[in-house]
Amino acid sequence: MIMLSSLDDGRILEVNDGFEIVTGYRGDEVRGRAGGALGIWGEGVQHAELVERLRRDGRIESVECEIRDKRSERHTVLLSGELLEALDRPLVLWQGVDISERKRNEDELERYRSELEEIVVERTRSLEESTQKLAQSQRHAAVGTLAAGIAHEINNPLGAILAATQYAMVCDGDDDERDVWRRSLETIEEEATRGGRVVRSVLQFSRGEHGERWRVDLREVISGALTATKRYSDERRSRVAYEEGTEPLLVDASPIEIGQVVVALVNNALESRDEGVNVRIESGHSEASVWFRVSDDGGGIPEESRSKLFDPFFTTRLGRGGTGLGLSVVHGIVEAHEGRISVDSELGQGTVVRVDLPA
Repeated sequence: MIMLSSLDDGRILEVNDGFEIVTGYRGDEVRGRAGGALGIWGEGVQHAELVERLRRDGRIESVECEIRDKRSERHTVLLSGELLEALDRPLVLWQGVDISERKRNEDELERYRSELEEIVVERTRSLEESTQKLAQSQRHAAVGTLAAGIAHEINNPLGAILAATQYAMVCDGDDDERDVWRRSLETIEEEATRGGRVVRSVLQFSRGEHGERWRVDLREVISGALTATKRYSDERRSRVAYEEGTEPLLVDASPIEIGQVVVALVNNALESRDEGVNVRIESGHSEASVWFRVSDDGGGIPEESRSKLFDPFFTTRLGRGGTGLGLSVVHGIVEAHEGRISVDSELGQGTVVRVDLPA
């Protein structure tokens, strides 16, 4: 649209067909009349402000403003203006492009974007809640699976308490009975404290908190966890062998959490083939760490899947009971213990998973 008007009083001298199409006014309806009197200038950037800028700069370019047509409907226009000297007075040559349709599309897109953001936020919140529920289920299942290992952890202090009590009773009346009783009570206190730590660790683990840590022998943790996997390995007609070694592997850790790591890795190895898997566990130490590795002769992991192994919900057993949470939980436990976990696998040749923990 093009319009020629007087700068001083705003009277319209000439318009083109584009002006008539956008505003609905015929040329003979507007010639000699001021645009303000017609109500053409709408809200937003005011006509007076545009005129002031023209007086100062001589031109304006691509200013987004609003005009109203003959039916008072609003149009968004990119307006440019140039100051001219003609007919012995200052005139303004206005040029405008109606961008109303584009603005409507932009507003619609912005509305859709805003709605999409709300949907994404809601779905993300829902996904986080589902993740927490699944992780909680995973933890509860792990506590159930580790029942035998937990029983082993509890039985050790209970056995020591029973032995100390019986010893104290046998020594009743002996010359050194007070020393025996004192040593027995110290043993009972120490072992009761140890049992309490195990119980607290189980409770913390079931609630998703990081369990209390104390100095343990990694070999004992592995042996206790393997007791919990024996039934599953028998069901799958598979064999699990642990080369324990004779040297203690001391580490400050939560035996419940590290036990879950062992159980999860052994179960994954057992599931690397339908049945008949040979799983081998080794452990040892280096200068600054203790380690164990779980090896299997199963089908191996495809190369495209290896980088996703620790991602939540990623599973190669979709439709066969896999939740995709086991290894992500394992990774979180190992990292919480300031350790490292690595996977070496070749399709058709089996998999080796190694866990290193600070000694």
